[in-house]
Amino acid sequence: MTFYKNKTLEVGITPQSSLIHSDYPDLVNNYVFYHSQVPEKDLKVWKNKPPLYSNYPSIKELSDKFLDNPQKYYDSGPISVRCPISYFYTCDSELSKIEDELTYDRLYDFKPIKDKAVNVMKNPEGFSPRSDILHGMVRWIFDDNENIIGFVINKDRGNLRSYIAFSTTAGKDVELCITLDFHEPKYQPSENLRQIESETFTEDAVDRRNFVATQKFRGAFLAKRKPEIALADFLDEMDVDYANVISKVRKKRGDEAPKYSLTSTQGLTFSEHGADGGDIAKYGKENTEIAIQTLKAIVDERNASNLEKRIELLPMSAIQTFVKTFYYLCETPEKIKLKNTYETSAVICKNKLKEEQVTPQEYLKEFLIYFFTAKDRHEKFYKNSINEIQKSGSQKDTSWFAFKVYMKDLLLDLKNTKNQKNNRGIGHACLLEYKDTISDRYLQDEASKILSSMPTN
Repeated sequence: MTFYKNKTLEVGITPQSSLIHSDYPDLVNNYVFYHSQVPEKDLKVWKNKPPLYSNYPSIKELSDKFLDNPQKYYDSGPISVRCPISYFYTCDSELSKIEDELTYDRLYDFKPIKDKAVNVMKNPEGFSPRSDILHGMVRWIFDDNENIIGFVINKDRGNLRSYIAFSTTAGKDVELCITLDFHEPKYQPSENLRQIESETFTEDAVDRRNFVATQKFRGAFLAKRKPEIALADFLDEMDVDYANVISKVRKKRGDEAPKYSLTSTQGLTFSEHGADGGDIAKYGKENTEIAIQTLKAIVDERNASNLEKRIELLPMSAIQTFVKTFYYLCETPEKIKLKNTYETSAVICKNKLKEEQVTPQEYLKEFLIYFFTAKDRHEKFYKNSINEIQKSGSQKDTSWFAFKVYMKDLLLDLKNTKNQKNNRGIGHACLLEYKDTISDRYLQDEASKILSSMPTN
């Protein structure tokens, strides 16, 4: 629904109305979309329907006032009104088919909305009267001379609550309560409006709610928050995607999208000033970069064969496993800042600070690529699975993954190839420090057995 100045309010939005807004092609109508997704036979009336919200003014009563004095409402701040679902639009480029634009909302991902709604409605037997008020922003509509002639509501919070309201009334266009903020009443490109809306979305909907990580990243990136901008730059440099952000950014500038996406960005964090943070600061940017490059090289080679289904997503836990291995095996004890005397229940290592690294980075990278791309003698399958270094069920310790899967082979390979002796086995301070990062004491003992099984000469 669009409100126009000096024009009778149009007849309402119907299920057959256009999904995409005529003035803002990045906006799609919630009511039209819900009807396109839910068969009429599945609609029913539930016991609890949305409240009447009669204490709040109707948007129909205020629309002319908004248009008569846009500056007043922009200066005055937010206002709460009751408003039919059909008046709500959502910024979602996946539905509006604007392929080179990135948006923050995910109305397109309808199945999780529907599934969650069914579970939520069971307890109150419909719509909960305690549901929070929705939030949206008023986008002004301008003529060719940049004079305001109308407005539309872009809802940035409440896809689930809108759907529940729609569902509990057998698909009727029921009113909900929504708090509206107003854009400045001057013409701005849609990209500028999305940045402002993304900041509101991130503060109100993401920071306070359990939103999925991809949506958090998109919203904060569009809001131009420094940590997410720095992360996007890092991912772009690494030639990997996340949440489709890098692909959209590259498409807009005419570049090819990355071949692979990360399953998550856990540990890849930056500070409020854009400086390295999280695992990047802890284990070093260089080790993080070579870990990603190593996994990409492994996946490239495995994808080139026909032995398994093509891998499109790079598991973050595999990268985390590699990052720690590069850090503890390719840095010196002094760089890792170990103590002069390092104790474990098995051994005491004294004055190890001047020891050299266990192995250079390139040697470790070469070994890991070989280990995860080696085939059986008939070349029908890979000897080692990437799944072994992925989190699943109770197996979540990325330090233990390395010891469980490839540490013994790596140390034996180092000894045979480099003629490295006992300080590359149980006696090396970095390996002992690495082993002690395993969270489970029993698994630490298992890692100790692996180290102590290494030949000493």
